Amino acid sequence: MEKKLFKYVDQKGAIAILENGTLLFSSPLYLNDPFDISIQTLFGYDAFDLEAHLDEFIALSISSEVLPDGNGSDQSNKFLAVRSALSKAPDSYKANLRKEFSAKNIWNEESLRASGAETLAHIKTAFDLSGIFCASKRYDNYLLWAHYAEKHQGAVLEFSPNAEKDSMLILAEDVEYTNNRPYLYESHKDFLIKSMFRKTEDILAEYTKKITKTKSLEWAYEEEIRLYMPILVNIFEGKKSHYLTYHDDELVSVFLGCKMSTEIKEAIAGLALKRNPEVKIYEMIPDPHQYKLSPKLYA
Repeated sequence: MEKKLFKYVDQKGAIAILENGTLLFSSPLYLNDPFDISIQTLFGYDAFDLEAHLDEFIALSISSEVLPDGNGSDQSNKFLAVRSALSKAPDSYKANLRKEFSAKNIWNEESLRASGAETLAHIKTAFDLSGIFCASKRYDNYLLWAHYAEKHQGAVLEFSPNAEKDSMLILAEDVEYTNNRPYLYESHKDFLIKSMFRKTEDILAEYTKKITKTKSLEWAYEEEIRLYMPILVNIFEGKKSHYLTYHDDELVSVFLGCKMSTEIKEAIAGLALKRNPEVKIYEMIPDPHQYKLSPKLYA
C-alpha cells in the first residue's frame, strides 16, 4: 500500500524544505512533549527488589521453559550449565533450592544501579546523534493546521516514498498510542532473559525503536508517522547534520493554508513547481456547514 506522509509546517519551514530539497530531523532530546522519548526509568518494576529477582532466577533455573541460545557471556554460559544440572535433580531438591540462597550474596545493589545509569547514558548519547522526522497520515486535520502550520497560515507538504530509489521515507512507521510508557525491561524475568540471551546492542536498538514511536493516547488525534534515523553525521565534515535530502519526485502535493496571503501562496506554489513540475497544488477551504477543511486545486 502506498505510504503518504503529510508534513505540517509554517511558511518559513515550507520555503526552506522547497528551496533546499531537505527535511529537518529534530533531536529526540528536545521535543515539545516532556513525556515524548523521555526516560525516567528503564525498569517497569522494582529493579532493586533483589529477593524478587532471585525468585525469578531460580524459577527460570528449574523450569522446563524453552530458552534461546545464550549470548556467549560468562553469565549466560554458567546459567545454562547450572540449568542443565538442575534438570536432573529430584523435585524435592528443587523445591528447597530457594532456601539455600540470599539475594544480597549474589547481586550488589550499588553495582546494579551503576549499570543502569551507564545504560541510560548510552541511550541518551545515541539520541544526541540521531533525529526524527515527524509527519501525519492526514492533511486535513484542522487542529494540526492550528498547532503546526502557523494557525492556518502555513502549509502541508505531501511526500510519497520512492521505493525504486531506495528512499529513506519508506522506513517511516506509525506511532503507537498508549497510556503506559515503554520500558527497557518489563519484569525481573524479562531482565534475566534479555541480559543472558540477547546481545546488548540488539536490546538497545529494539528499545530505542520502541520508545521513539510510542506516545500518550492524548496525542492520538495527530495520527503521527515517524522516521527515526539513529546517526546523523556528515561523514565528510565529521559534524552532526539534522537535514537529509529527499527525492524531488517524492514531493507530490502542497496544501496551502486557508489564512495564507495570496503573495505567499504564489511564492510557495512557484517553489514547489520548480522542485517538481508534476506536483499538485491545493488551497484549503473551510467548509461552510461542517467543522472541516476541504482541498481545492490552486489556480
